[in-house]
Amino acid sequence: MSTSKPKIPPAALLGIFVALVLDTVIQITWKLAASAVPPSDSYVSLAATVLASPYFYTAMALFALQLFNWVKVLSHIDLSFAQPMTALSYVSVLTYSSLYLHERVSLTHSIGIFFILGGVLLISKTEHKTAL
Repeated sequence: MSTSKPKIPPAALLGIFVALVLDTVIQITWKLAASAVPPSDSYVSLAATVLASPYFYTAMALFALQLFNWVKVLSHIDLSFAQPMTALSYVSVLTYSSLYLHERVSLTHSIGIFFILGGVLLISKTEHKTAL
């Protein structure tokens, strides 16, 4: 009798990867949309700026894609396994922000990323159910 954990279906792996990519692009797109907002106390001005931004509409479309992708992922694998895997998007967002948006990455950020990677590694080793 084998005690090996169930294998993750390829569709679920692909879906988790797509979720990571979408989440990264969504977060960067939000940042680009927010960067165009002038410092103002007016919510009307804020709404006008955001609604005029193509980044806003791009983010909304990507959120819709993310919704459908996530439903598909969860049809193949447990939420308690899949959701923590999406924490890897913190790593990709921080990396992109550092390299392309020239945001500063502190030692505290780096330590946090280390813990995220460790947590994802531990969760990936846990038993999970899959619908094959």
